[in-house]
Amino acid sequence: MSSEPPSGAPNDLSQFTERERNLLTVIEREKHELEGRKARLQQELEEVETSIIKTQRRYGEIYNARSPTDTLPNEILTAIFRESQQISRLSGVVDNPIAEVTISHVCSHWRRLAMLAPSLWNVFRYDGAVAPQIPLDRLHAYLERSQTHTLDIYLSFTGSGEGWSDQLDMLDTIAPHFSRCRTLQVLSDNDTHIDDFLHKLECAQLPLLEYLSICPDRWHEPPDEYIVSDWNANVLLNGAAPSLKYLRLDSTSLCDFRPPLSSITHLRLEERRRGGMTKFSSNVLDDVFTLPSLETLSIWGDLFFQTGTEYTGASLVEAKRLKHARLEGRKGIVTQYFLSHVMAPALETLTLALVRLDIPLILRDIDLFPSLHTLSLLRGAYGFGPDTLVNFLPFMNITHHIKRFILASPLVQFLAEAMAPPPGSDLHVQAKQIWTKVEEVVINVDSRALELSYKPLIVAFPNMKTLRMNEECRLNIAGDPAWAELQARMKFDIIEFSEGDVLIPCYWPPGPDWMDTEEDPYVFMSTLTIGP
Repeated sequence: MSSEPPSGAPNDLSQFTERERNLLTVIEREKHELEGRKARLQQELEEVETSIIKTQRRYGEIYNARSPTDTLPNEILTAIFRESQQISRLSGVVDNPIAEVTISHVCSHWRRLAMLAPSLWNVFRYDGAVAPQIPLDRLHAYLERSQTHTLDIYLSFTGSGEGWSDQLDMLDTIAPHFSRCRTLQVLSDNDTHIDDFLHKLECAQLPLLEYLSICPDRWHEPPDEYIVSDWNANVLLNGAAPSLKYLRLDSTSLCDFRPPLSSITHLRLEERRRGGMTKFSSNVLDDVFTLPSLETLSIWGDLFFQTGTEYTGASLVEAKRLKHARLEGRKGIVTQYFLSHVMAPALETLTLALVRLDIPLILRDIDLFPSLHTLSLLRGAYGFGPDTLVNFLPFMNITHHIKRFILASPLVQFLAEAMAPPPGSDLHVQAKQIWTKVEEVVINVDSRALELSYKPLIVAFPNMKTLRMNEECRLNIAGDPAWAELQARMKFDIIEFSEGDVLIPCYWPPGPDWMDTEEDPYVFMSTLTIGP
């Protein structure tokens, strides 16, 4: 039964006797007094808790004044904060809570220093696929705390789904700060359209911008596939981004977002989930290979229109500063075109995702890649046939300087056969005598592909000092009596993908690897265990 008066007539006491009315009045007065006492106690509790916090803060200030960290000069302690922040990113996973946020909550002294250090707040990262909420307030705080410091912005809306309109508010929030951006990465998909943001970016002034990744991965529907015979820069013109040196585009941004390339040092043109309708001719390939400042180049996907007839008519071009190249596309024709028509005297590493074996390379009398030391072969090959080895020998000769060989491809069986010459086979003898400078071999294939191939493949590298392979392969061949002998003459390592082990060379700035390796097709392909 409720102890409250009837809701219809809370003050109607006419039905009670005078004694009952007096008693109800006393009880009601007592209840009000208790409620007042409760309110005073709650207020006193809040005051006590506040006093405890203040007392703890005063205690901490005195006690921490003797701690080694707080006796450090503010400049050194701030530098330690920055180093802690960088270390938290090196693992490839952003810490939660974020390092700079944790630092600012340790004590009042640390918080004051953190708030006065713009460099702690100039890097903002958001991954919508795993983020529990859209941190719009945090973005505002970072933009304010970073003051006039240069900004590094990394936003990924990929996989976050529909209905996240606040994500577009993040882009609108960044737009007024374009002039401070040093790094700007925006990855998206067909659920989050960034067209309005791109329109703002096209004509903006970005004097400090060095690193730009624009990958909307949004399907465009032009009437037909169309071929472009030159780059036709159409955005960020008239010196709008004079410092730009790193550019990453996907096949859909290529449709209508093409900045000038003359100052680009690092270029990535990589298809993601959706293929664009724009295709570039071999003329554009030549223009890309011969960019005056280009040092690293990555091409993935069906971006270039080629029929194979370009091999006979194209002349040799020189990529003077190119140091690292990763190539894939259109049944290996892009790879074949590069190997036949590009001289790269500074090239150090070459990663190929698809090798063409049915079209012979154009042989040259000059050493095309005299500085090449690392070769990575991923996925497989196109066009196996009776002339496979005949066509593959020129490829081996072109890359004969290599000292490090990375193999994540079913080619392991073919190479084992090619480099284990049967009696009277001149071609196999030639193959065995080419890659003699190799000192390190890295193999990531299915154990069935390696089971019958590892001995002839390993013996084919007489100067090999280090062998790396996945755990499955090691377990499969460890019982072979010849394995102990092989271990005795070389260093052996296991590939640890669980610890972020990346097989192929990664030379993509800026900063720690986690900043721009999202959805990297080459890293993804090299970490798969390739079947036979």
